[in-house]
Amino acid sequence: MTYPQDAITKTFIVDGVIPSTFIDNPPATILSVHIQQSGLASETQLLCGPDVIAFNFAKDYGLDLIQYFCNQNLTISKTGQDKAFVSLTYIKRDISQATSTEPFVFNGYTNGEIINGVFLFLILMVLSFGLFLKMLYPKK
Repeated sequence: MTYPQDAITKTFIVDGVIPSTFIDNPPATILSVHIQQSGLASETQLLCGPDVIAFNFAKDYGLDLIQYFCNQNLTISKTGQDKAFVSLTYIKRDISQATSTEPFVFNGYTNGEIINGVFLFLILMVLSFGLFLKMLYPKK
């Protein structure tokens, strides 16, 4: 997946049962989450305020591609004595509020219209050249 240019990736190692703040300057749109644990005796949660975004019950939580808007502090909560590694990619804005970009327009024609016109022109040129060769060298 290609992230926006302003995407920030942070990693965090949690050792013990201490809740820790991951992002304390909201708002942010969470793009992806990955949690890995050293053993099976712990559970790790990624929380946006009271809401659970990701919950690792067992050894590993695969890469999860999400677009979750968080306007509260993002914290990690872990039980047990296993170590946990959390990787998070986010942007500091609400991606759902982003305005769509207008298509490239060249003299009133969009990219798709220009590409279709070029392909149509090439097809017509090949057919015309073939017709010209048939007229120039007829089969006997």
